[in-house]
Amino acid sequence: MLAELLEKAREYRRVKAETRAATFDELVALMTGEKKIKPTPAEIDEALEAAGKSWDDLTAAIEYREQRRAWAAEIAEIPAVEKHLDTVSAKLMALQMEREQFIQQIVQKEQPLVGNARALQTLLGQARSAEHKLRQHYRGPLRDELLQLEEQRRQLTNQMDPIGSSREHHAMWARPKTDFVTGHEYHNCSDQERATHQQIVADCDKQLADIRSEIAKLDAREREIQVEMARP
Repeated sequence: MLAELLEKAREYRRVKAETRAATFDELVALMTGEKKIKPTPAEIDEALEAAGKSWDDLTAAIEYREQRRAWAAEIAEIPAVEKHLDTVSAKLMALQMEREQFIQQIVQKEQPLVGNARALQTLLGQARSAEHKLRQHYRGPLRDELLQLEEQRRQLTNQMDPIGSSREHHAMWARPKTDFVTGHEYHNCSDQERATHQQIVADCDKQLADIRSEIAKLDAREREIQVEMARP
């Protein structure tokens, strides 16, 4: 008799637990939108009491159900994504093959040009070397003239330094009066003095231009001499 009573008690507790679980699962399903009917707060509270669950249990169950639904939605996208990936991969492979073919065509055209360029560079180097040797072994009067040109260029270059310094000095005083601090004793030169400085700057510019012109003539003559010295 006692064993039978215990067995009935166990069965009662099992049925009650299943009923509570079913009630709680039904509530979670309603809360997560799986059914169109939405319970009221009072109905939710009654269902939780009947299922022996708390609001925290309901919140955790809802989050769990929604997370699994989100994962399932992502999984459902796999076929479409795989199909799209196959299409993109095929296009990419076709472009890569096209690029490889293009590169091979460029290489085929480039190789003979590279070889030709190297051969020409070798010939040019040999010609430059021969030209250098012709000049180095020249024993005519042009070598003396070349030395004279170098000396004249050196002298003209030396002349430019003091003229350039003088120009910079007078250019400072030739600036407009508005460029200087008002009342500064070192910058209170008169308009006549400023005009004198401006004239000196102009004279210096002319002298520098004349020297550069002379140096350009020397350079041109030197190039002519270099050509003559490289003749056989």
